[in-house]
Amino acid sequence: MRRETQESFIINKKELLTPFRKGSEFSFMLLGLIVWFFMLRPFLILLLWMLGVKFFLYHMVTLKGISGLFEKSILFLSIILFIFFLVRGWNVYNSTKFKNANRRKNVRDVSSDDLESFFQIKKGGLEKIHAWKTLSVEFTDRHSIKFKSITAPQEKNIEGRFKPS
Repeated sequence: MRRETQESFIINKKELLTPFRKGSEFSFMLLGLIVWFFMLRPFLILLLWMLGVKFFLYHMVTLKGISGLFEKSILFLSIILFIFFLVRGWNVYNSTKFKNANRRKNVRDVSSDDLESFFQIKKGGLEKIHAWKTLSVEFTDRHSIKFKSITAPQEKNIEGRFKPS
């Protein structure tokens, strides 16, 4: 029987691995790690839960922290009730003040002609802008606006004007 050296093992000859084999081995390893993590996760949660119970029992029973909780229970309950009634009172106040009030303003629909006239764009320019997939809007000097197509740079720019507020 022949004794093989460490260098003769295929695992030590990385140059013999094809890219497909490297990728498939990595994929299987990653899949195995994911499965291992999800199977280990419940045990990790159980361990942390048990540590939390130990921590709780030590502080609340051994160190008599529960007695402090009972001593301050009236204060805790009164603070909780105060917050509850404060929020509830604010809700009642708002519902009586704004019961039938509708402060939403309905905005009328805007047509293409309205937009073209507002921005002083030539007739049919807005349809061209709508057809572009991606565009750039440039605000130039003295209230001018320039629309450029990014996906079709050979298209002619569309210019208009706007009124600053």
